[in-house]
Amino acid sequence: MDALRFLDFIRKVAADLIWPPACILCRNYSRDVVCKECRTKSRLYASGSLFDGTQSKSCSCAPSCSHIYAAGAYSGAYKDAVIDYKFNSMLWIGKGFAELMYKMLETRNVFENCAGITFVPVSDKRFAERGFDQSKFIAEYIAEKADLKCMDLLLRCVQGTAQSKFNRKERIENSHERFIFNPKAKKYEDLCLGKSNKLLLVDDILTTGATLEECASLLVKNGYRNIIGAVIATGRKDI
Repeated sequence: MDALRFLDFIRKVAADLIWPPACILCRNYSRDVVCKECRTKSRLYASGSLFDGTQSKSCSCAPSCSHIYAAGAYSGAYKDAVIDYKFNSMLWIGKGFAELMYKMLETRNVFENCAGITFVPVSDKRFAERGFDQSKFIAEYIAEKADLKCMDLLLRCVQGTAQSKFNRKERIENSHERFIFNPKAKKYEDLCLGKSNKLLLVDDILTTGATLEECASLLVKNGYRNIIGAVIATGRKDI
C-alpha cells in the first residue's frame, strides 16, 4: 500500500505540472477549464444546481443533506471527462472539475462558517486498482483553496460491485452498511463540532443519491447536523 500511496503522490505532482493546458472536455488548448465552445455544448451549473431537504425527501434523494450542488450534467463530453478522470487516472482533468466545483460553491457562499470538508471514500481494493481516491482528490483541492480542513471522517468497509451495473432499485438496496465512521476522526471534534455543524461532503457522481445519503446520515449520527453535498456530476433531472 505504501507504494500505491507514493504513486498517488507522483500522479498529483504530474497533474500540477500539466494542468491547465487544455479544456477538460475537448482537450484543445484553452486558458479556461472548459472552453467557450464546450460550455455551449455542455450543461454546466455555474452557480450550482441544488434542492433543499424538503425537496430531497420528496424525491428520495439524500434527505440527510440540507443542500446538494452539482457542477454539471452527466452527459456528452462532460460524462466522458468524468470517466477519464475516474477510471483512467487523468488527474489534470480532476483538477479542472475541482476548480469548477470550488467556483460553484464559492458563488453559493457554502464556505462561509463551514467547519471543514470530507468525502465519500473508496475502499482499499478500489484504491489499489486505480491508484488514487477520486473524491478525496477533489475534496483536498477544494479545501486548500477555501482554507478549510479536509478530514477522513468516513471509511468504506465494503466496496461491492460497481453501481453502474444496477438499476435504481438495486442501487438503493445495495447501498446499506458500506461505510463506517472513522474511529480516528475524534481528533477533528474540537475543530468542527465546537466551531460549526456545517460540513461539506464531496462525491463524484449523483444518481439515486443512495451513497450520498448513507454517508450523510452517518455524519449526522456523529454530530454533524448540516451536511452540504457536492458532486462533480449528476444524471438526475430533478436538481
